[in-house]
Amino acid sequence: MLSNLADWNARLQAHFRTLAEMRRARGLPVFALEHGLNASERQGLAQQLNAALARGERTSKYWLLWIVYSAEQGYDYDGEEFWETFERRTPRWTQHFYRRSLRTWFGKFHDLFEGFNPTGPWASWFSIIACPITHALLPRDLQLQLARALYDWRHALAKRIDSPPADLGHFLATANYDASSRFRNFLQQEEIVGRIVIALLGGRTEDVERFIHPDTLERIVTDLEKVGSGRAWLQDARKAVERARLHGTSSVHQIGNLAGMDRRDPPVQERKPEIRPALTLRRVSADEWTPVVELPSLRPLAEISSDLGRFLRQTRCRVAGSPGALPAGWLLQSDQRRVLSSWPPSNEPIVKFDKEQPVLEHLLRVDGCITPGPAWLFRVGSDGLAREIISRVVRLGSRYIYVSSDPIAATPLGEAVRITATGVSALALDLPAVLAPAQVDALRALRLGVAKNVRLAPVGLDARRWDGEGFAEWMDGETPCVSLLADFAVESYCVRLDAEFVHVDVGGRSDPILLRFPHLSVGLHALTVEVRPVDKTASVISGLLQISMRHARPWIAGTAAHTGLVTTIEPEAPSLDQLWEGDVKLQVFGPADHHVRMSVDLLDAAGTKIGTEPIADLPLPVTVDRWERALSTFLSKEKDPWAFLRAAAGRLVVEGDQLGVREIGLQRDVAPVRWAWHKAGHGTTLRLVDDHEGDDPPALSFYPFSHPARPEPISLKRAVEGFLPENQGGLCVVACGEIEQALIVSMPAVVGGLQGLLVKPSLENLPYSPSTMPQIADLISLWSMARLVGPLAGNRRDRVATALRDALRELVCGADWIDAEDEYVASRKGATDLKRFVRATGAPAAFNFVVARDVGRLQTIPPTERTKDLIALAQRYKIASREACSHALHVASWLERGGRWSEIIAERITSSKEAVSLTRAARFISVATSVPFEEQPAVQQVARR
Repeated sequence: MLSNLADWNARLQAHFRTLAEMRRARGLPVFALEHGLNASERQGLAQQLNAALARGERTSKYWLLWIVYSAEQGYDYDGEEFWETFERRTPRWTQHFYRRSLRTWFGKFHDLFEGFNPTGPWASWFSIIACPITHALLPRDLQLQLARALYDWRHALAKRIDSPPADLGHFLATANYDASSRFRNFLQQEEIVGRIVIALLGGRTEDVERFIHPDTLERIVTDLEKVGSGRAWLQDARKAVERARLHGTSSVHQIGNLAGMDRRDPPVQERKPEIRPALTLRRVSADEWTPVVELPSLRPLAEISSDLGRFLRQTRCRVAGSPGALPAGWLLQSDQRRVLSSWPPSNEPIVKFDKEQPVLEHLLRVDGCITPGPAWLFRVGSDGLAREIISRVVRLGSRYIYVSSDPIAATPLGEAVRITATGVSALALDLPAVLAPAQVDALRALRLGVAKNVRLAPVGLDARRWDGEGFAEWMDGETPCVSLLADFAVESYCVRLDAEFVHVDVGGRSDPILLRFPHLSVGLHALTVEVRPVDKTASVISGLLQISMRHARPWIAGTAAHTGLVTTIEPEAPSLDQLWEGDVKLQVFGPADHHVRMSVDLLDAAGTKIGTEPIADLPLPVTVDRWERALSTFLSKEKDPWAFLRAAAGRLVVEGDQLGVREIGLQRDVAPVRWAWHKAGHGTTLRLVDDHEGDDPPALSFYPFSHPARPEPISLKRAVEGFLPENQGGLCVVACGEIEQALIVSMPAVVGGLQGLLVKPSLENLPYSPSTMPQIADLISLWSMARLVGPLAGNRRDRVATALRDALRELVCGADWIDAEDEYVASRKGATDLKRFVRATGAPAAFNFVVARDVGRLQTIPPTERTKDLIALAQRYKIASREACSHALHVASWLERGGRWSEIIAERITSSKEAVSLTRAARFISVATSVPFEEQPAVQQVARR
């Protein structure tokens, strides 16, 4: 081992210079982790660098060694505080240079040795630690997450293993956009990710060696395989790639294990993804069923076209028969289920988007509709679910639910049952083992067929979905195996899979024939069979089985593949902060009288659970109202937020014992500057977490409740160390570039008895001038959007926001209007009070009469209709031009809902001055209470010529 830093420096300079020359011609970067040192050498170098710090030696002389040292710290990074760990391992670090020195040295490494330069949002926010962490290639905390991702998407990756590295990285980033924030930050470096994937899955060996130093790659793989699950995941992913290489890229389907077969191969053809919706019925009582539609994920479409992927990520959608709009990206995550309140039309796509996309619209019109009506057949399984039978063929001795959008005539076969969705009626059919002629006629009247004596059914590895008759589904990478059975002597079978034809002579046998279909491509395949009996007088019998191959769904250990729970959540991809603030709506459906336990797991950046908070134990079904009450009770409890603040992500868990477990990811994007707090008996301690690493320090300010428009400075040192806000508390704001974090902290301070619990905001320091309107508007937005901590925080925030809105409204509508509004609010709100209040608008008497008379109706109609009515009324009484009236109502709406100041708002306030009475009238409508109003004002008649 080398004995001094100068020798270490010379060795590493020569090493990186050679590496840079090899990669420069190919445009490949060099990483600091590719230093080629073994474990003992790394330990020796670290000891000598710390000894040099103890002696006070100049650090910049050996900047390359510090680059390697920091990359090693990045390799051990666990997603928490980087600098705390770094300074603990390097005690005298802060005494000799600043953190920014590290960024400067990585810049030199980039210039001299073709070092990699990190990019992306995360690299911009954390511009210093991004360098050592990115140069660590694959830090330990990400290794298990990457192995899991490779396992989850092994079949799709196997097909893409020969793609350019950037394409592989892009696919993995797209497929895992719901992963932890730490892993998503890593996936932003798509070129690096792609090359690491190639290396780990045993791809192009020569390319791997050119990109990653062999010793470095061996070290990463060895560390990854130290964890049993990581080793198993990586091995399974490699096997998938090996199988794909062994079988080549041909999509020709092979049918094996058949003797005496005459086979004809079809041309290779591409298959479009399967996006057909599936209907099921779930029993909610003895004679009542609820329809549920399962919608396949549209992620395969996003993988085919980046334009489609962008559209799906940015556009909301609606499901026919289910109320409400669903958030953008809802159909990109996984298969989704929605409970239907009305039966969807069969001639239109069941999913509709807010905007038009011609390609997607065409695909949905072809494959995105439910089975054509007017009748649908569902077979009741042993698990109580009724699955649709697309062929509408029944088998004797089975139970079915027959649904029709047309009236159902009386039939001796079944009894009426209720479907909870409107637009259809239903029958429960219990078929006997033998049908009488009248019963056969009754089935034909219902447009149903009776199965013949030939049966096609999955065998071996269970199909993921099997309707009992003509539809089965497997996952990509599985080998469907189908049994063909006739109860009569068969001369031959003619089997067709899509365009492929196989003729099988069986010579009078009636035992089962097994058909095996390896390497089927993703999509829908048609398996048709013609059975020729030995008896020449008998007719040829045909059978059809539709085989759907779907993208493999990741399996989570300890969970069932098919649960008895149906959950819907809004927004579809909620964040941990949204849950903590009560902005998440959840519904859970399942068998009545069963209970589900709901809790939230808090995870660190590596995905490790750091805490669990139980929310509630509720009976099924869990409605939105029941969930919101339970969540409100949970959030009202005093909880120590430190685990929440440490959490990089979370998991909402719905557990129903034998019904299964549903886990919903809760993401969290941690800002580089943010507030952390801790509640104690004497109040709330506030601390600033500063990871922004920019050249300029963050700007800090405090707005007390007593003077909400007067900012007070906070020193950076005091904020980082932690402090208690004074008196009743207020708004704490930290701003750094485009990032702004606001937190309202309410302290348990009481001044002057119980009345002192409330706050009396004073705006005396705010000049009364139109020039202050932008400042007031931004303050309203800042106070309204801030998070709340402490007792009475919401009440105190609302008082501040009201005071600021009144100040802004006074500047727009005038002080006399504010006085009139205050007088009316304090009155008994009778007819006389209403007349006095409406006169304050300044509009013509006839206009005021109509507005006061119709105030109840105007308060209940949709905003767009109210706007049209008011503009028409203003035009009728010649208040102002149509444009000025429109702008006046836009200003009134802005005053009500709040929002940042903009040039558009400034222009509309100016252009609507002649119609300020209409702005006042809009405010009148939101404040007034409707009462009988019969007096007709005297309106001057216009003389006719």
